[in-house]
This record gives sequence, structure tokens and C-alpha cells, in this order.
Amino acid sequence: MALPGFNAATSLYKTSVHYRLMGASVQANGVVPQLCGPCFLDNTGACVQDCTFTFCVPFGRFGHRCFTYTLTEPCNPSACPPPPPPDCTAQRNACTRAGGIIYDCLNCADCPPCCFVCT
Repeated sequence: MALPGFNAATSLYKTSVHYRLMGASVQANGVVPQLCGPCFLDNTGACVQDCTFTFCVPFGRFGHRCFTYTLTEPCNPSACPPPPPPDCTAQRNACTRAGGIIYDCLNCADCPPCCFVCT
């Protein structure tokens, strides 16, 4: 059986917590393996992925109680799509709406990425 997007490299992750099974099977008491979504760029531009895992503990005569956690973990930057290009039209419009003055640059290398300065 093939699992798309899953291989030995993606199954490894760094953790600061040590996990131990508490029962004979995962369905009993213990840790359910984490499930991680695809890598994406967060609002800071970092390449991350959301991983969910469930931890079950004995709960007296009621059997066990399970807790589900979702953590955002770092990804290899090569696993993320490139950031979208800047919307220069929206930046120009925001500048003029705020009362700014737009100065086009003679050399775009001097004022990337949109080749203008808003003052």
C-alpha cells in the first residue's frame, strides 16, 4: 500500500517530549501517531506544518481519556511553495489612500520589489 507524501524522511521529527505506549495497542492506552498536514508558509514567512496527535491516559473505571493536540512544527524550507509575488498595484493604492506620494525609481534594483517608493 502506498501513502502519498509519506516516506521515512517525513516520518522523522524533532521532539522535546518522550512518548511511551501505555497499553498493548494504540487503541488502548497510549499515543496515537501524529498526523501532519502539508507544509505551508505561515504569516511570518516560515515554512511550517500542522501536526495532530492524540494522547490517551487511564481514567479509572471509565477506561481511558484521550486528548488531541495540534502543534505547528517547522518544515524543511524546500518543502514549501515559494512566496507569492508582491501585489504592487495594491501597495500603490494603499500608499495613495494613506495620502502618500509615489516616486517611481529610475533603477528598480534600488527599490525592489515594486520599483517605487511611497513617502
